[in-house]
Amino acid sequence: MKWLSMGHDIWNTCVMDGALGSCVKIMTNNMELYTVATVLKKHNLSHTAAEVAGVLEEVYKARYGISLKGSISHIGSDTTPSAKNVAKVLESEQDDCEMHVVNLAIAYALGIKENTRSQDEIVDGAIKRVHKIVTPGGEFKQGMAIIKAGRAIVNFFGSSPQRKHKLEAIRELYGLPSIQLTNYPDTRVSFASKLFQTLMANYHALKQVEIDDFKKHFAKLSPEDWQTMQEMEAICSVLSSYAVNEAQKSGTFLSSLKPFYRLALLAVANKKKFKIMDLSRQESDTKLSQIPRYTKRVDNFTDGGKKCLLRLQEQINFRLPATTPSQSLVTLLDPATKMFARTLLKGDLYDKTLAYLKKEHLKVYKAWKCGKASNVNNDQTNTVVGPTEDNEVFHDPKGESSDKEDLVIETTIEEPNNGEEAVEQLLVDESNGIIDRWMSENPVSNKFVYIGSPCLPDKGGNIRIEQVIASFDTMEYYRKEGSIKYPTVTLLSRIHFARLDNAGFQERVFSTAKLVMSKEQSRMEFDMLEMRTLLCHNKSLIIAGII
Repeated sequence: MKWLSMGHDIWNTCVMDGALGSCVKIMTNNMELYTVATVLKKHNLSHTAAEVAGVLEEVYKARYGISLKGSISHIGSDTTPSAKNVAKVLESEQDDCEMHVVNLAIAYALGIKENTRSQDEIVDGAIKRVHKIVTPGGEFKQGMAIIKAGRAIVNFFGSSPQRKHKLEAIRELYGLPSIQLTNYPDTRVSFASKLFQTLMANYHALKQVEIDDFKKHFAKLSPEDWQTMQEMEAICSVLSSYAVNEAQKSGTFLSSLKPFYRLALLAVANKKKFKIMDLSRQESDTKLSQIPRYTKRVDNFTDGGKKCLLRLQEQINFRLPATTPSQSLVTLLDPATKMFARTLLKGDLYDKTLAYLKKEHLKVYKAWKCGKASNVNNDQTNTVVGPTEDNEVFHDPKGESSDKEDLVIETTIEEPNNGEEAVEQLLVDESNGIIDRWMSENPVSNKFVYIGSPCLPDKGGNIRIEQVIASFDTMEYYRKEGSIKYPTVTLLSRIHFARLDNAGFQERVFSTAKLVMSKEQSRMEFDMLEMRTLLCHNKSLIIAGII
């Protein structure tokens, strides 16, 4: 039975060697989640799905004794076709990295990325190759221009301690908040959101800077550009928060909340008004999170703000489609979301997911029953029954001597196998009965709340999903009650709660490898790089005796 969740990605070292990295996520009997870095192999060959899958299969088999095709239930990767097809080669189910998908949606919404198409056209009587922008929602040059101008302003002060000190002196002189300008690299998730926020927080300080070289940078942002910046930040703030925080977590399980987050993101794209960050002057002790916001209707947005929202809507519809029954299954396994399942799983998705749950539970139930039967029969001796004179009903005519040459036509008479069909139907009925009881029970109560969390309302009152998510400890429920009342549901939950649907952990493994082999250690053997990286990144698990 497939039980393991794996992630993979490819990274380039400082000497431009390709590095194929992989990790696994597992849940123990005690409902504890662990993500383990397992592979970091030099891979300068083709990045095709078959090649990558072959390397992973070989390494896992030789090193850990795991056959990926028979063990991997889910594979997390980015959205490139070659990466997604690795799951097909390994006969597993593929999950897009939530962090990567949301970050792509933000990048397209802000104009950082564009879809292009090349085609031949006749220009002045000659055939020329023409590149056209075909991004859904239309081209958005203004968005990228605002980002470039904003980064130039941040770099102007960041490249000189004297200029940075002068800006700080202006903040002190005018009693403005001491919020540093931030300019993350392009590779950082949602870098533009933090850039916009720190620029707007320093708007009044930047207006007071009297440096000739700086004025040409500041002049590139017109008053309309600042308004568009406010609107762009407001539109993408919820998605940025999700991409930076929830979508990158590896020590918790969030698969059950995927339908909830999808609905939340769809709601953002369809909002008619947004909370805009205020550009007015703030007190010196104001923090970035404390800057007030005011409500602004989309009807009153600038053309740039409307374009950003339209492009975001197109990207969410394309990149964040409705979840499948397989992706929604864990929503029915988590008591915190099960009670809201009919709301979260729209249309016929609830019925399809419930049918899929029964199908998957039957596999676990059969394996569980076989395990119990094998434990009972461990001490028994198997007897092989062979043919005897008494049970040999149909004899071989070739064994008889006859003077006649008879035409012998034979067939095998099979008894109807009603017994096996009855047993199979009994297993199906028992398995479905367990799921029916599970779905009818609501175990959410104050017996299983997180320590220090607010108590849940008494049964019979109204309760919001945010309250349950914040207070109810699903793992504690399964440890103390669920594993006893529903052992097979618990086993199925352990498989699906460990679903690795983001690449945040693997990206951090690559960051560890970058620290292990800096440019000063570029001649390090790759086997040494792998050993040091895996030991360093798994250090806490090794010290705790988990691995």
